[in-house]
Amino acid sequence: MTTFLNWAARHPIATLGAIILYSIAMIAAHDHVQSLAYWCYQKFGRSTLNLAVTVGSCCALAAIAWRLFSSFRTTGNRAAKALYCIGTLVLLAVSYNALFYTNVEAIHFAQYALPAIPIFALTRRFRETIFYTALIGVIDECYQYFFIYQARFRSHLDFNDMVLNLLGAAVACVLIMLLVDPQRFPPAERRSPRGTGFKQLARSPLLIITLLLVLVCCTLFATGLMRVDAVAGEPRPPLLLSIDGPHQAFWKHTPWDKRYHDLRPAEGLLLLIALFCLYLPLDRLWRGPRPR
Repeated sequence: MTTFLNWAARHPIATLGAIILYSIAMIAAHDHVQSLAYWCYQKFGRSTLNLAVTVGSCCALAAIAWRLFSSFRTTGNRAAKALYCIGTLVLLAVSYNALFYTNVEAIHFAQYALPAIPIFALTRRFRETIFYTALIGVIDECYQYFFIYQARFRSHLDFNDMVLNLLGAAVACVLIMLLVDPQRFPPAERRSPRGTGFKQLARSPLLIITLLLVLVCCTLFATGLMRVDAVAGEPRPPLLLSIDGPHQAFWKHTPWDKRYHDLRPAEGLLLLIALFCLYLPLDRLWRGPRPR
């Protein structure tokens, strides 16, 4: 992985182009991938495919966990890094039980772990890697909802998938933190010699992008162009985040006996922010203690 990161960092234009092409292909091909999944369900049966995905995911996680824990012998801050590794595995397990509509959604982790690696090669910061990768995921979900699904059936903007996309980026960042030696792939220089992670975040482009997104969303809500749910007796706004309306119960149950929770916009935003803040210390852990 270190060899790839160094190559990608030396060729930023090619790396950025590859990230853009991958993102476009991933977003544009979603309908075809879903059609393939439906074909597999009909060909092999949903229970068989779900079992295969579960077994494959568990084997992959076990292999990754073994490789990660074996790397602790040559790394500093072992306790904190072990906590992040275990915590990330727990988050994956919790999302599997609480946010998955079907087991095939595990593909989100791999889909967004892959672009996170070259993004990190360009940014050399975990917080920016997670932010930009999650932003691609938000664009992906908005495209699916507003341009594919909204005209076909009653649905909603899928914040569950946004959370899964962010976790995929977090998995890639934890892997890099544990497997890549900062001496062989130097991290980005601190913007302020005395700044904490949160102070440095306030000076980064992430804050500007976030404020612009908040400004746009607030303007759309204030002008009535965007709403969470439709209001009885009023025309439907151009940007309606949930066509199927408020949830009648916390848990939903599928015909194949899968229980899951659909995140409402407020829940999804709070969870995305909480997860992003949770992984902010990765840069400091990977970089090591500040020289005195």
